[in-house]
Amino acid sequence: MPAQILAIAWQRVYAAVHDRTAHLPATVRGLLWTSCAGAIFSVLNATMRKLTLTVDPFQSQFLRYAFGLAVLLPIIWHHGVAAYKPKQIGGQFTRGFVHTVGLCLWFIALPKIPLADMTAIGFTGPIFIMIGAYLFFREPMHWERWLATVLGFIGVMIVVGPRIQWGGGGGGWHHLIMLASAPVFAGPSCSPRRSHATKTPAPSWSGSRSPCRCSACRWRC
Repeated sequence: MPAQILAIAWQRVYAAVHDRTAHLPATVRGLLWTSCAGAIFSVLNATMRKLTLTVDPFQSQFLRYAFGLAVLLPIIWHHGVAAYKPKQIGGQFTRGFVHTVGLCLWFIALPKIPLADMTAIGFTGPIFIMIGAYLFFREPMHWERWLATVLGFIGVMIVVGPRIQWGGGGGGWHHLIMLASAPVFAGPSCSPRRSHATKTPAPSWSGSRSPCRCSACRWRC
């Protein structure tokens, strides 16, 4: 079946990448995966920005996660639903709800601000995640990390601050809405770390797509 073929192809690609990088330290492998994800997200954000200029933002949000679910279905089919059954279903729905709120804010502001400003504001995401890791997981925060946090906020304000104009058709409120989505996204981004301590990552990222963000879908005829 096509689903099984896609799942097998993905497993072969994953096995090949794993074999070629098995000699590297786990931290380096994690950084490589994160770098690849960052490149893909850059393409995704540019695509979403262009799409929201012609399609309602909430329709774009629904389509994004509907296709994301379609990509996951062959993998779930191959391994079986039991392998992706979460042990903490309440936490999955809570994470999905919080992430949906962040997405609503993000998509509302996306067609109203330049892509460069959206990217600059997006750099605050890791800063909020780092603060959340310190507050909720008690991860060590040395002075270097606090300095990086302060410099990161200053850098964002240098790029975005002059572009915020109140009134006269300025995008001030939309910039703040985009900025408000960053700490909201930080919560779901931190939660997999705790959930992965009791289960594999698969249920987390499959569960986050399962509702397809249907609550945020607003089709206009």
